[in-house]
Amino acid sequence: PAFALDGKPVYPEFDDKRHVAPGPLAVLPGLPLDIGFDQGLSPGAVLFQTASTGQVRILAELVPEHGTGVSRFLEQLLPLLTGRFRELPPGVWSADPSGFYGADRIAGEMTWAEAVSKGLGHLIMPAPTNEPVLRIESVKLLLKTMIDAHTPALLVDPSCRMLIGGFAAHYKYRRIR
Repeated sequence: PAFALDGKPVYPEFDDKRHVAPGPLAVLPGLPLDIGFDQGLSPGAVLFQTASTGQVRILAELVPEHGTGVSRFLEQLLPLLTGRFRELPPGVWSADPSGFYGADRIAGEMTWAEAVSKGLGHLIMPAPTNEPVLRIESVKLLLKTMIDAHTPALLVDPSCRMLIGGFAAHYKYRRIR
């Protein structure tokens, strides 16, 4: 079986034999845990470390069901952070910049990113840009780069099924007729 493609792939550089680890990735002791967040009706998080070699190692993903709010998102994320990753210092935690908008300040509401940040007790910063071309090209650069003859600059834990599926088939440009 293979992934079905019905559009031009965004990341044709992705090769599951090279970019997906053959087994679970070990947590690198002492290195910070970075997290990238996305919000909305289908929130998510990618937890990763950057090795001293420069390799980005995606260790876990959190992909709750559609419609998950901040409280349920935190209920699912906290066990990850206090379990497998409890010994790691927090690194850079960033979210899609749009997660910092949309609150009714007059009524005292917090944005999605502020509420998650408060729930975790750690500052979440807006990602440097929401420009699609810059975001896509930065990932493509990682996918194309090799640290040495056998070490890709981006390595994904095989448990990250949604991310792998996205790279392999679901991140695509739709055909417009």
